[in-house]
Amino acid sequence: AEFYFYRRILEALGYFDDGPGALIDPFQGDKDAGLAACAGAVGALAPRLNDLAAGGGGGDLVAGVRLFVLLSLWGNRMDLSIWPAGGAGACGGAGEEASAIRAHAAFAEAMSAGERCLLHDDSAAAANALLAHGCERVGIVVDNAGFELVCDLALADAIVCARRR
Repeated sequence: AEFYFYRRILEALGYFDDGPGALIDPFQGDKDAGLAACAGAVGALAPRLNDLAAGGGGGDLVAGVRLFVLLSLWGNRMDLSIWPAGGAGACGGAGEEASAIRAHAAFAEAMSAGERCLLHDDSAAAANALLAHGCERVGIVVDNAGFELVCDLALADAIVCARRR
C-alpha cells in the first residue's frame, strides 16, 4: 500500500512524464535532511561494521550478522514519517537538530531493544541462513532513504564481509 501511495503521488506530480519536471523527486529535500540528521547514528554504526569486516567480535559471525539483521529491521522506524510536519528540510535550525536527536535516539533504541521488543525473534536463524553455503543470493528490498537505507546497506556489507571470512 505504501509503494502504491507514493507511486500515485509521483504520477500526480508528473515524475514519470517526459519533458520539464520529469524525474524531479518531491521528497529529495526530506531525504537529504534525513540522511544528514542521522550522521551521528551512522558514526556509531560504522565501527561495528568495521569490526565485523576486520574479524573482530570474537569471531562469532552469526552474532555479528544478527546485529545487522536487527538493525535493518529497526532501521525501518527511521523513514520520512518521523520527521516533523513540513519535512525535515523545511524545518531548518532547531528542526534539523531535533531530527538528529530523534535519529540518534532511534539508533540507540534499536541497539538496546533488539529482540526484547519483538513478538518472535528469528534473527539468529536468519543470520545462519544468510551465511549458509547454499545461500548464494540475497535480496534486500530498499524502499526508503536516510538511516533506513544506511541500515540496509550495512546489512548487505555485513553479509559480504562475513562470507569472505
